[in-house]
Amino acid sequence: MAAEVAVSLVLVAIGGQLLASFLKLIRTDPGFQANRVLASVVLPAPERYRDPTQRALFYKRILDAVRALPGVESTGTIDALPFSGENHGGYVSAADGSKLEGEIDVVGGEYLQSMGVRLLEGRWFREEEMAESNDAAIVNDLVAARLWPGAHAVGRRVCVDCTPESPSNWKRVIGVVSSASHAALEEPAKANVYLAAGSMRTSYFVVVRTERPTGDMDKAIRRAIAALDSNQPVFLSATMKALIADSVADRRFVMILLSVTASLALVMLAAPGVSLTTRGAECRWKWGRILPG
Repeated sequence: MAAEVAVSLVLVAIGGQLLASFLKLIRTDPGFQANRVLASVVLPAPERYRDPTQRALFYKRILDAVRALPGVESTGTIDALPFSGENHGGYVSAADGSKLEGEIDVVGGEYLQSMGVRLLEGRWFREEEMAESNDAAIVNDLVAARLWPGAHAVGRRVCVDCTPESPSNWKRVIGVVSSASHAALEEPAKANVYLAAGSMRTSYFVVVRTERPTGDMDKAIRRAIAALDSNQPVFLSATMKALIADSVADRRFVMILLSVTASLALVMLAAPGVSLTTRGAECRWKWGRILPG
């Protein structure tokens, strides 16, 4: 009986600690506003859009069509959406040789505004900065703090994936934004650089901030794209909240198992007490019949 009680107490204590840790995780701020954001995977058919210029033009038409839909606040594109399993790692370095490893994303339209990333310094991308040869870049606050501590980052130059073989990929910082999680909620803050040049050629995700229910918005986006090209599919649509939830699905499953285990442990913990109480009552009844008073 003592062993049962000890094991039960240990299970309940471990379950409580893990539950508290999981609740803390799901309440973690991802660094962007996931509410009312819908992301769709759109891959222009290669047999019809083989030329990069054709692909860029088609994606621009998609953005224009989606932006005109009722209830759309803003829309943009990205080549590696957070929490989608896609990432584009690389290195960024300053003129003094300081180097950081981080995420390099190519974004178009109003992607950062649609995601609700906070602008801390400078400005957002402009449409003309999405041209193939443009050198504009937006960095997150970690890049700014590590490469230029105590100084303003706007106006500085940063080299993206510069190597001895390719030393000239220098970009001009026009803005600084808040850090955002990319692969997982529990990951530490990571360097992030956003580029706009050639974004329409390399986009895979259309991101929309909307006032409408996401189910209605998904149908409206599919209809808008079909009006441009009836053979162009939208492969997948999901809200950012759903993608974040999916990223902790394995932990949620473990927590369900732990909850069941903890409940059984509580039953085990209560069972000896019930048993003792029942036996005590029986003994008192029996001895009460044998002994007077």
